[in-house]
Amino acid sequence: DEMRSLAPAKNSLTAARNAAMTSVSKRLRQELEKELLKYLLKYGHRNFDFKEGRDVIQMNVADVILSTLDAQELHFQTEVYRKMLDTYREQRAELGEGVEVPAHLFINHPDPAVCNAAVDILTSDDNYVPSKLWEQKEVHVESIEEILAQGVPKAVILYKSNAIKKLIDEQMQRLASGQLTEEEELEATTLINTLNCEKTNISHKVQ
Repeated sequence: DEMRSLAPAKNSLTAARNAAMTSVSKRLRQELEKELLKYLLKYGHRNFDFKEGRDVIQMNVADVILSTLDAQELHFQTEVYRKMLDTYREQRAELGEGVEVPAHLFINHPDPAVCNAAVDILTSDDNYVPSKLWEQKEVHVESIEEILAQGVPKAVILYKSNAIKKLIDEQMQRLASGQLTEEEELEATTLINTLNCEKTNISHKVQ
């Protein structure tokens, strides 16, 4: 009897822990979406040099972000950020690559939530403005291009990693439900292993 009474408590504890982890993962995903939008809205039209082995390739900020999202079939989960991304895509398609998408389209957007989010993103502090003091002391200050070369690929990789973690969590919950057939359990386990390998590969790229 005592063992039976402990089982529901253990299950509820597991459920609470899973809910807490999901909440943290969701907040992280929102922050990563905001970070990607910041790069798009502020620097989407700019290029940066990306080192690939011995070669240096010039890449466009928006092209890197959008092509990766499309190739991996990743979709923003935060509604207001998804609207902003859709607006950016539409405007970029009209204006063409390398042309800055005007900020006023977001600040004066018909949806107040988009307006507020745009103001938050566009006015958020980023340490990209070199200090006059640093210049006087001849300290090397990274240029915008250098910061983009590090920040953009890393933000994209972290977002992809977060999306993979979400998929792993979903499969773990399926297994924990105890309602899968033997074949479905094998399928879920195989998928988890594949996703974990992908996640490990990604973590090496971030380091």
